[in-house]
Amino acid sequence: MTDSLLLPDGARLIHIGPHKSGSTAIQVAMFEARSELAAHGVYYPGGSRRRWKASQELLAASRRQASDAPLKHWEALSSEVAAAGPMRVCVSDEVFGKASDETVARIVAGLGGENAHIVAIARQYDSYLPSQWQQRVKAGRLESYEEWLRIVLGNETSLWEHRNVWGSHDTKALVDRWVEHVGPDRFTLVVAEESDRGQLSRLFEAMLGLPGGLLQLHADRSNQSSALAEVELIRSLNNALANQGWSKSAYQRLVKRGVRAMVANSGATPGPRRPAMPAWAGQMVRELSDMRIAQINALGVRVLGDPERLRGQPIERDDAVSADLEIPAHLAGHVAGLVIEAALEELGIHPSDLEQQRKSRTN
Repeated sequence: MTDSLLLPDGARLIHIGPHKSGSTAIQVAMFEARSELAAHGVYYPGGSRRRWKASQELLAASRRQASDAPLKHWEALSSEVAAAGPMRVCVSDEVFGKASDETVARIVAGLGGENAHIVAIARQYDSYLPSQWQQRVKAGRLESYEEWLRIVLGNETSLWEHRNVWGSHDTKALVDRWVEHVGPDRFTLVVAEESDRGQLSRLFEAMLGLPGGLLQLHADRSNQSSALAEVELIRSLNNALANQGWSKSAYQRLVKRGVRAMVANSGATPGPRRPAMPAWAGQMVRELSDMRIAQINALGVRVLGDPERLRGQPIERDDAVSADLEIPAHLAGHVAGLVIEAALEELGIHPSDLEQQRKSRTN
């Protein structure tokens, strides 16, 4: 990183993700280092829930096409950013990457106007897609990786799951929406280095004028992907609960217990950490990546890193070979116990009630 990345005093750095591109680690690092940032003339808004509520308000208003709807959380965030005065300010929210053109205009106006500078990350599709599928399974999706790929790589662009992926990971469309409101000279696109976990920390330090290593010191390294076997266990629970007739919201609450157990266990389960891609999908991803690289080279914005790195190499599946997925017995039992416990709570049943029922039936 060089001094040329340093933003002017009073700049507002808006980090728009997109999702699954390292945003959480940056947000955790900046929040934990807020007092140290202030000592170096940088302001990071307090309260992650406030930021989340603000962006959710904006997107909800966009979906309702209600531009005059009251947005108290958004207005509070805008006021907080404005009150920072000549300090450099950073607002990081991957939800911004999904914003419509109208909402982008509102974000830029509310978070700095002519002082707004945008940074976004471009991640290899063959790394992003399995990570996103894993996240969606943890949120309650039922499909296998291949079934999910047929949705997000298919032609039904109106499906929510399809729009959720490409609404922010169609890099050209993403850049075009924002450049319309800030110009190409205030947009920085970063090509993610999958093996360099300190890349984004160094970038934000350089743009905000922070000492080297400050954000890396606070970076959250616990947001790791789960083993494939763990994800498949959660998916099996999703399907079992759905087949039992639990509502989507109810079984998501139940499975959260199991997901928390998986996160706590991260790194302990053997086997692959991401699914192999079927050959048909691998071919499509290569074609999408080739087109994306050509588009990035013609965008006219500042690009950090080599777009050629986005070509990637999907790990393709040999249909004649199936991976053996093993879950440690203690973890499987622990997850099952947590889900049963949550199910009883959902039904308003205490475990002791079950014993009373058993005794009444035997008498």
